Formats: sequence, C-alpha cells, structure tokens
Amino acid sequence: MEFGPQDFSEKLYDRQRVATYFYRVTQDVVAIKDKKVVNSYHHVEDFKDEDLPKARNEAIEYLAERYMTLPEGFIFPYLSPEEHNANPDKEYSAYSNSVLFIEFYHDDVFEAWPVAGEDDGEDVKEGLEHESEIWLKNGLGEPPSIVANFPANIKYDYMRKLSELPENKP
Repeated sequence: MEFGPQDFSEKLYDRQRVATYFYRVTQDVVAIKDKKVVNSYHHVEDFKDEDLPKARNEAIEYLAERYMTLPEGFIFPYLSPEEHNANPDKEYSAYSNSVLFIEFYHDDVFEAWPVAGEDDGEDVKEGLEHESEIWLKNGLGEPPSIVANFPANIKYDYMRKLSELPENKP
C-alpha cells in the first residue's frame, strides 16, 4: 500500500485502527570462501504473546542463542571486522541479526522498529524510544535494558555501537 506525503499519516494512523504489538527476530548469515558467497541463510521468527514483556524476553533470548551458534551447514567461523581485515583470504561467516518491535495494523500497514542487533545505532535508539512510549502508554512501565540477556561479548559490541552516537560522545 503506497501513500502520498499528504495522506500517509491519515491512512497509517486512522483512529479506527488499533495496533497490535509483537517482536520479530531476523537472522541473515552468509558463508564466504575465496571472496564469494558459498552459502546463505535468512530466517524470521515472530514472538507474539498477550504478555508483551514475555514476548520481548523470548525474542531477546532467541537472538542471544543465535549469536552463539551458526545455522546448520555453516562450517566457517564468524570473524570480527578486525580479524577479517587482518586475514582477508580466510573463509568466514558474516551475520546480521535484529530484534524488531512490530506495530501491526494489518498485512499492508505495519512499522518495524529495531531495538537490538546490527542495525544503525540511531535507528536502534529511535526504536527503543518508541518501544518505551508504547509500553508506558499501555501501562507496562519502562522496558528493562535490552542488553541484560546478551552474552558479555555481545553486550560490549552493542554498548560500543550506542556510545558512538553523536549525542553520546564527549
């Protein structure tokens, strides 16, 4: 469904529509050998529950597990950008994983807000702010820190990414 600038807000946020909220985890992995993609994997998993905090925890736990393992059929290890730059000819697997907060109206009208993963730090910040606004509006309080469920190395990368945002620099 496409909207022009004048009617976008009116159609997307029709006062008669009621949004439902849930979390979605996306996982993309590629294996690279001889500078060519030799295997790829894409998976989307939705976490829907009347208890939104429970759905959020399940999505974050699911993502944390995915960070620790490669999908079946991927034999090359994950390499950090630094490791890859040091040895560019080595076989490796690269990934992009995200937890999205979904504001769903119907199949054609929904918004996906990244709240964790490899998305741009500014996008994640906006997603966390929107998520917090919705939680507060629905009487759920503030969402807990998203990094609490991540392994130590993932927490470090995530916090580093957020610290690189312009407003967080001295």
